Amino acid sequence: MQHGTNLIDTAIASIRGIVEIEQAESDRLWQEQEKERDRNLQTTVAIVGVGIGFAGVAASASPYLIKQEPGNLTFIPVHFKPSFGINLPHNVTLSVLFSLSTGLVGVTIAAIIRYIQRYIQKHENSAIAGIIKFIFPSSQSPEVPISQQQKKRDRAPANNNKTQP
Repeated sequence: MQHGTNLIDTAIASIRGIVEIEQAESDRLWQEQEKERDRNLQTTVAIVGVGIGFAGVAASASPYLIKQEPGNLTFIPVHFKPSFGINLPHNVTLSVLFSLSTGLVGVTIAAIIRYIQRYIQKHENSAIAGIIKFIFPSSQSPEVPISQQQKKRDRAPANNNKTQP
């Protein structure tokens, strides 16, 4: 009877171990997915921020780019005169459209730059990534794992401030 109980206890312990391993793997996968979602959200917020910045600059500059003359539409230095009875849009409308279009240009530029960065991260050894790294060198030092940093500190000689004769 004792032998059978031991076998059942061993089977239960094995099943518990398997369940714990599966749960740990599931948690790790969930954490990785959450990190990726957070990264994507940060990227989206950054890209939208760039677009809003571009739009704000354009809105601030539009009074200087659009002359306020009735009957004429003048974007410095191009003049438009409607010849077939079109009502010209109001200057505020033009400013808003100009601001929105430059905001979209800013979003597009930021998205292209982020795409290039992701490409470089995924394909570090490709020729294109090498060319881009050569043209735009990174000002950041590569990340060194903490274990390697600790090894470097352990190997470094103690810095004694004593002068030797």
